[in-house]
Amino acid sequence: TLKYYENLSRASRSNTGTRVSDKKWSKPLCLSSSYKVAHTPRVSPTDCKVVFFASSNVPKTHNTIFELVLCDIKTKRSEVLVGKVSDTTSSSEFAGFYGSDVPKSVWLDQHRVVYTVTVRSRKRLAVVSITDGKVQVMYSDSKKLTDHVLLTVDSKSERVLFSESSITSRPVLMCSHCNNDSGPSCLLDFDTNLERYVVPSHQPCSINTSNVTIREIFYDEKNNRSFESILILPCDMKEKRKVPLIVSPHGGPHSVTTLSYRTDVRFLCEVGYATLFVNYRGSIGFGLNPLESLPGNIGSQDLGDVIAAVKDVLKHCNDVLDADRVFYAGGSHGGFLGLHFALSCSEICKAVAIRNPVTNVASMYGTSDIADWTLVEALGMSIDPRAVPSADQIKQMWNCSPISRSLPSRVPPHLFLLGQKDRRVPVSQGIHMAERLKQAGVSVRILMYPQDNHPLARVETQLDRGISTLDLFEKVSG
Repeated sequence: TLKYYENLSRASRSNTGTRVSDKKWSKPLCLSSSYKVAHTPRVSPTDCKVVFFASSNVPKTHNTIFELVLCDIKTKRSEVLVGKVSDTTSSSEFAGFYGSDVPKSVWLDQHRVVYTVTVRSRKRLAVVSITDGKVQVMYSDSKKLTDHVLLTVDSKSERVLFSESSITSRPVLMCSHCNNDSGPSCLLDFDTNLERYVVPSHQPCSINTSNVTIREIFYDEKNNRSFESILILPCDMKEKRKVPLIVSPHGGPHSVTTLSYRTDVRFLCEVGYATLFVNYRGSIGFGLNPLESLPGNIGSQDLGDVIAAVKDVLKHCNDVLDADRVFYAGGSHGGFLGLHFALSCSEICKAVAIRNPVTNVASMYGTSDIADWTLVEALGMSIDPRAVPSADQIKQMWNCSPISRSLPSRVPPHLFLLGQKDRRVPVSQGIHMAERLKQAGVSVRILMYPQDNHPLARVETQLDRGISTLDLFEKVSG
């Protein structure tokens, strides 16, 4: 529940001349009584209006689209400024608010607010008019494959500060005047020769996107409906040789991979690997309908999208990608997909490295800290997340799990990277799947990290798992 308190204190001066306050406050005004979920309120500079994200129903998926609500403190009335977006067909369309990347300041002036929005596989800035609710995605016509992430807003000068980066180029600091059509200016650039940030003496900034491609894969051409993949090639492709490919869909599953800078991808590029990220149906940034189409279809719809994306790049980029050196790396739901992919496409996939993978949705129901996730993702949007599954529903949860699959004649080597303190996907999930593969004669290695939980995010762990993953792929490559 969001509540607003107004400071009614009357400032006075003590004998010493110092201002003091009686600290009197108004009765609380409930802002979100009409909504089941409300979060991230931001108060206007004059303290008379508040914007926040809200939903009239409790979301069943662990990430979803929210409405943007405006509440007038004086009149005590609220209204939906921007509703939920059902579908998108291009990267220039506004795709809804997902409630992330919100700085403390979003008010551009008394009539406009600015947010970071996810638009398919990109992050952009969006300006919203609180007068009519119209949304303008800034620089939506730019062909530059970069992400824009809002840092802060200066309402006095009507300027915004944001970072711009590409997936293999470090972020730079940008400034834009929202009433100026001249475009943003770069305040801090990264000098690749000096290996440090500098005040640029030139425009535009030095972000390199020549090795990045966003590919569109249609699943409903009649209605122009598609998902996307991001292909990143090694930075130096002067030698005419084919490079190995690492397939790496995101976890979640209601998450997304965008174009923001990633050190792990930069490392893979430097050592000569291409990477393919797949934003399958169910990812955020594509509208509510694709997002909610995945629950009840995990292990089939998302797997089909990953396979389609891999076949797409192997067909259209066969001059640079080595089809005999295709590997898989992913975590959580991405690990779930990796196991399915390895067992479905054993002729394509040569090795798998997975982090804390979901392997048995049925057993995860009783052992995970997100039991509701197992019900909704395996059984669909109609299920009550608080319900106790029936025997038939448990069977359905088992059937969509990688551990239930029959093994092909050839199964690629597997590396399991497991955090012993993981409560999200308990370590037993990975161990049980690894043991099943071992019993079938599959080459399996388990690396256990006693101090880590689900993200495997400790610096030492990130280095170790990155090197271990690359070591497996290099050995398989010969």
